[in-house]
Amino acid sequence: MPATGDLLEPKEVDFTLPDGSKKTYILSKFDAILGREIICQYPRTGIPAIGDYKQNEEIMFKLMSHVAIPAGNPIRLSTPELIRNHVKSAETLLELEMAMMEYNYRFFLRENLSAFFAALAKKVLDTATSILTRSSEPSSPTTKQPSTN
Repeated sequence: MPATGDLLEPKEVDFTLPDGSKKTYILSKFDAILGREIICQYPRTGIPAIGDYKQNEEIMFKLMSHVAIPAGNPIRLSTPELIRNHVKSAETLLELEMAMMEYNYRFFLRENLSAFFAALAKKVLDTATSILTRSSEPSSPTTKQPSTN
């Protein structure tokens, strides 16, 4: 894991917490290879009933290791314990994840998000339809029933 000082293009962002208070986090860019891994796996693994939660959780940990809290030497949220200590709600965690996706991928901006998920949903539906169509085809050729006339 890169050292704290290796954050790429760090940017401080204030988040409003569910209780109305504010907390500052430092977002950073992913390196190219990690960025590719995250964009290829994060959306797909997070789809309910289709994705794999454990795989999505692993990707979330990789994503969150590029989030830090300001301190004398910023502290990366690189372990489940650090995340639990510095992110108090699932709502805030999801907002941080979304902010990281927006910061790292231009096409993931909120105004593009609905188009992205619409395309993703279409791809999932097309794939599911194709799989179901193939699985519903008869396993042996049908023969014509002899006529009773």
